[in-house]
Amino acid sequence: MPLPTRKSKPNVADEYVNFVARHAVPKAMTLAKVAQSTLKDNVLQAVTQSIQTDKWNDDSLVAPFYNVRNELTVTMEGVVLRGHRIVMPQALRDRTLAIAHQGHQGVVKTKQLLRTKAWWPKIDQHVESLIKNCLACQSVAPPNPTTPLCETKMPSKPWSFLHMDLCGPFPSGESVLVVIDAYSRFPEVDILKSTTAPSIISKLDRIFSTHGFPDSVTSDNGPQFACHEMADYFSQLGIKHHHVTPLWPQANGLVESFMKPLNKAIRTAHAQGQVW
Repeated sequence: MPLPTRKSKPNVADEYVNFVARHAVPKAMTLAKVAQSTLKDNVLQAVTQSIQTDKWNDDSLVAPFYNVRNELTVTMEGVVLRGHRIVMPQALRDRTLAIAHQGHQGVVKTKQLLRTKAWWPKIDQHVESLIKNCLACQSVAPPNPTTPLCETKMPSKPWSFLHMDLCGPFPSGESVLVVIDAYSRFPEVDILKSTTAPSIISKLDRIFSTHGFPDSVTSDNGPQFACHEMADYFSQLGIKHHHVTPLWPQANGLVESFMKPLNKAIRTAHAQGQVW
């Protein structure tokens, strides 16, 4: 009598590939949906044919997959895998990104999460673009690092390039005018009871009569320095007046750094009841 027929052994490699595919599907997405979208994706169908025939032509459709061709496999359902990750069809990529970014993690965390489940060409750039254009992420993200400032060239002689600013008002109601030479770092400090342009000009007259006229003066855009009266004053003396970028005190950093200890010393003296 004939021997009983033996059931064919399952293909271990195929079973492993399908096992990986079932566990690589992102949450809120089914393997059947991925397979259905893959069958409708012209690019992945061309990749599937190249994998099965081991013939990779110069077609632009499969060119992005050529360098990783040795890592690609196709499941029984027709899903393309790269290692243990599903190669997502074009129609599901935006949804996959949205699932990975559901908790609004940063770029690094979102990429790490995606790398455990999915892959497609230029996936890193797509993640960066998603987070860059995510309104929720941008509204709570820390500000971008400040742009480095250009280094200021050292003047060739003393009292050629000056930095000017006001410090105060202090508890006494007074302020001080600070003028610093960029070459020697020598400061001139004058007490002001009023911070109007005429008051500042009178102090500058005394300073310039002592040290001479500079070639240029840099200040912020305060109303005392940006008025027509101050512009006419510097123009008559042949002095170039430069204004730093608004809300950017670093551009006038020489005088700003000088005023920090000055401001502290004056306020400390007032708190101790001393004549500042």
